[in-house]
Formats: sequence, structure tokens, C-alpha cells
Amino acid sequence: MYRLNCFHLTYLKRVPNPSYDANSFKGSQVLSNNLHKKFHRVLEEVYNSIDKPEDYLLYVDGDTSKRNSPGFNSEKYLARCIDSILKQTLKEIEIILINDGSSKVELTKIQAKVKSYNNIYDMAQTILDCLKEKKIEKFYLLGHSMGGMIVQEMAKLAGERIIKLICYGTGPVGDIPGRFETMEESRKKLKKNGLEITAHRIAKTWFIEEDKSKYFYLCEDAGKATSIAAADNALIAMKNWSGLENLKNIKNPTLIIWGDQDKAYNFDQVDTLNKNIPNSELKIIEGCSHNVHLEKPDEFNEVVKYFLAEAFKI
Repeated sequence: MYRLNCFHLTYLKRVPNPSYDANSFKGSQVLSNNLHKKFHRVLEEVYNSIDKPEDYLLYVDGDTSKRNSPGFNSEKYLARCIDSILKQTLKEIEIILINDGSSKVELTKIQAKVKSYNNIYDMAQTILDCLKEKKIEKFYLLGHSMGGMIVQEMAKLAGERIIKLICYGTGPVGDIPGRFETMEESRKKLKKNGLEITAHRIAKTWFIEEDKSKYFYLCEDAGKATSIAAADNALIAMKNWSGLENLKNIKNPTLIIWGDQDKAYNFDQVDTLNKNIPNSELKIIEGCSHNVHLEKPDEFNEVVKYFLAEAFKI
């Protein structure tokens, strides 16, 4: 895995038969001498390791006659930069974008490049494809909230590969009966109020102490880090999904975890899972809402540890 830490990204241009010259990066207004050296080493490592030397990544600052380091406020090249990375022949590469006060325009361009799905099947299949690529044949699986729907779908698609299954704070129906609001209401409010207000409002429902909870910020920040399109796709995916018919076919040992004050999934949801998945057990943790693992982490970990103890010989 090659990891490029892209500070202020500009356009990455593919050039045939490049001559790599560290001196071309000197005199940058953005990078200090030390950072310049580190950045040079990263590029050199990629250049020396890449499968085809002609598919070389050259940082330019718009004008191809000038080989400069990543430039400040070069947002017009951002989309082209990301596209050029994704089109390289080297596939196992992780792009890390560090936001140093970028404008909303820049962030929107980045978010537009992030692929999101609007159905649970594609989400489940993508994870299975990733596991296949990593040559992971058998695995233990835990899914929380919408993730619980995804792992149920994975059990339907490849149940024989799952050793043990944990469905946590989830249910068998995506358009959740008894939720604090319907998925369609959430979609309308998302479009009306925007991402930040929506992330704050929904994250509050996941904790007994709402936004006063110690770890509330983790959920709020995660919500804000996505895009309106991705958030809307997630709501569409949940609204249109049901795993009711397949519950009887899940043969894996299954643990169901639920906080007794969960505002997203009521008891009927987890009870339906427990009654219809043949080899399942339900653990209820009192005094918790949707995020048991953050409200009572020790108790949550003990429940999971006990369920997996035999497998891991704990």
C-alpha cells in the first residue's frame, strides 16, 4: 500500500520518461526545508516502487513548465489531481487529504469524488469484494446500526464465510418502525438544514445525555465529515431495505446487542431478530441509547469478549 499524504494538493500530471530532480522542488513558498526533504523522499519512494516507471506522478502548480511543490489555494486543479491519481496503473494506493482550512467549494469537489451507494446490497458486496481481494476467507462480523443491516445482507450473500455474527443496535427493516422520525423526514430535513445541523441533531439521539455526552463529538464529527449526497444515499439505502425474509436462513451463531433506551431501534426490532435467527442470543444493556460502546464501553466489551471467548480461547 502506497500512502500519499497530500498537503495542499495541486494537479498530478502523467509524463512519459520523467527526469526526477529534487532541486526543482526547492524555493517553495509552501514547504519548509525539512518538509521539502520528507516530501521528496515520499515521491522518490513511489517513483522507485511503481510498477511502470513511465506512469510517474509529477507535482506541478498549474504551469507545466514549473515543477513546484503542492501549491496553496490551487483549488481549480483539485478535481484533476484526484482523477490523475485514480487513473494510475498502481492500484493499491491510499490518498489522504489533509484539510487545512479549505473552503466549502474545495470540500465539495473532494466529496464528489467519493463513491457512495444507495442500497444495502452494493455496500455488502463491496465489503465482500474487499475481503476477497485481501484473501480473507473466514471472518467474524460485527455491524452497528446501518452496519447491522449490511452484515445481515453479507450473511445472506456469503453466510458460510462468517464464523460468528454480531448485530448491534440494529434491526431487520431499514425504514425503522418506531424510529424518532421516518427516513423520508430525515431526508427532507437534511436537504433543508444542511449537513452540520443534521449531524448534530441526529447524533444527539444516540446518547442518553445527548450532546452533553463525553463522546458526542465523535459521532457529530463523523457525520459532518461526509457529504449531503452520501448521507442521503445512506437514508435511501435504509429506507428501501428489508432482511425479514432471510432471518430464518442465518445459521451463524449470532449475538444481538441493544441499549434499552435506543431511540432509533425499539425493542420490537431486536426481538424480531432474536426470535427469527435460529442460533441467536439477545443481550440488553441498561441505561444506554444507540451507542452502547461509547456510553458503557467496559460492559459492551465484556459482552462481545464473552461471545467470542471460545473462538479466541480468551
